Amino acid sequence: VNNLLVNYTAACPNKSPVEGQTTCNEIKHPQTASFNLSLTLTKCPIDGRTIDEMVIRIPGFENVIVKINYICQCECALPQNTEKNTSNCSYGNGDYYCGQCHCSPGWVGERCQCESASSFLHAPRCQE
Repeated sequence: VNNLLVNYTAACPNKSPVEGQTTCNEIKHPQTASFNLSLTLTKCPIDGRTIDEMVIRIPGFENVIVKINYICQCECALPQNTEKNTSNCSYGNGDYYCGQCHCSPGWVGERCQCESASSFLHAPRCQE
């Protein structure tokens, strides 16, 4: 999977866990070994995917399918957390999320109170 760092840590019988180790040798019944896998997303997929899968092949065992859900935006920026055309942004001149107004086209200012960038310096309400 692109843009994903995969890091393994093996905890082999009678040994301390070793980061980066992907194998344990000479395991006898009833000993157990455990493997931790950490995934770090380095960059969100440019194609907009939010879900992916990767297969981990373990010799002598069934393949393990890891389902990945990408979180590429803050919780506050999700559509269900956005106040569309809200009065918080000067009578509906923008959307409110993540603690600030995001102005509709043609509106500027901290609360989208100015009709255009050219009026920003001239109108008193645009200097608040």
